[in-house]
Amino acid sequence: MSFILRKTFPILAVCCLILLVSSGTLAYGNFGDRPIRGVNLGGWLVLEKWIRPSVFAGLPDSVDDEYKLCQTLGKTEAEKRLRSHWESWVTEQDIVAYKNAGINHVRLPVGYWALDIKQGEPWVKGSWEYAQKAVGWCKKYGLKVMIDLHGAPGSQVS
Repeated sequence: MSFILRKTFPILAVCCLILLVSSGTLAYGNFGDRPIRGVNLGGWLVLEKWIRPSVFAGLPDSVDDEYKLCQTLGKTEAEKRLRSHWESWVTEQDIVAYKNAGINHVRLPVGYWALDIKQGEPWVKGSWEYAQKAVGWCKKYGLKVMIDLHGAPGSQVS
């Protein structure tokens, strides 16, 4: 494990928990004997071309993930594309539809860059705002949330 990862990951994890606790959105309710019926919000806050190819329209085939998209487009254009995607890929109405379909659990993948962008990294800020919205919507409609650190510093997707 690299020195940076050993130092950064615990701090990031604690910050995530503090933010969630302070916003009142950490753990709530109890499943008891109910089965878990879940959905994955993959491709929303950790963008991957195979899940949402339209965001990559007009870019070289080699641009196949969020890092390369941000690197290729630059922060201004990448932010335009990503904000448009974040606003439309998952909405409160989707959470209502999941609830009405019997879903009671949501997996929410996020990358470390949602909270911590190092100097020189091409990432765009803003996805954490949407993670917080999703957690709030899920709480409002009684769905549990598992936040998945899908991209850790130095990992394959970062």
